[in-house]
Amino acid sequence: MSDLTPQSETPTPTTDKITQAARETIYLCNFRVSVDGEWLCLRELNDISLTPDPEPAHEDPKDPIAIERLNLMNMAKLSIKGLIESALNLGRTLDSDYAPLQQFFVVMEHCLKHGLKTKKTFLGQNKSFWGPLELVEKLTPEAGEITASVKDLPGLRTPLGRGRAWLRLALMQKKLSDYMKTIINRKDLLSEFYEPNALMMEEEGAVIAGLLVGLNVIDANLCMKGEDLDSQVGVIDFSMYLKDGGHSSKSAEGVQPSDPSCHP
Repeated sequence: MSDLTPQSETPTPTTDKITQAARETIYLCNFRVSVDGEWLCLRELNDISLTPDPEPAHEDPKDPIAIERLNLMNMAKLSIKGLIESALNLGRTLDSDYAPLQQFFVVMEHCLKHGLKTKKTFLGQNKSFWGPLELVEKLTPEAGEITASVKDLPGLRTPLGRGRAWLRLALMQKKLSDYMKTIINRKDLLSEFYEPNALMMEEEGAVIAGLLVGLNVIDANLCMKGEDLDSQVGVIDFSMYLKDGGHSSKSAEGVQPSDPSCHP
């Protein structure tokens, strides 16, 4: 990892923006994870220049939002595949401390946050994926049990914490794929929460929902009482996907590290 900051005698709005982006970037091999607001975006280094381009006409012609969706989908592929393989090798029920499971939830959270509309509330503005998840109860009555359990959990104070708890309960019930497909099929309702080009509104969201069915082969017993789901910060640890020579990373198109020196 390195922290590259463009040098400039007199900062301009463009250089300031690039400098900030570079400081918030994790570099690994030939791709990077950049922080954009509340979510992460995996990008190949050749997609974005770190130095100011004096000629705006030379800007990257690719749609940055489409690139973000593809990168997040690829990260989800890595995470789901890695979790299934490691869980089957482990051969026991997973708990909250299991690292691949923790990473899976982090990735899912960032996928659900992509393209969320900012909601104005009494306390200000916020982006929460709890709203879209609450739709499941309206579309599939049996999901009401999960929603009720989340609301009854002691200690949860924020929509973010409730959304995280919902994901964990749905995984334990082996219903996560079914519930995600349910809401993705109702773009008319999701449009209240997401921008038109958000991951959940596009094909990438449907792909991820389909991949989640593979998680039904694993068993998890997650105790959320006493766990701080409101304020914990999740960071994606790419080393767990690369440490065996790229075995897991081969499942994601476009994010395969090409430099053998990247692998410990």
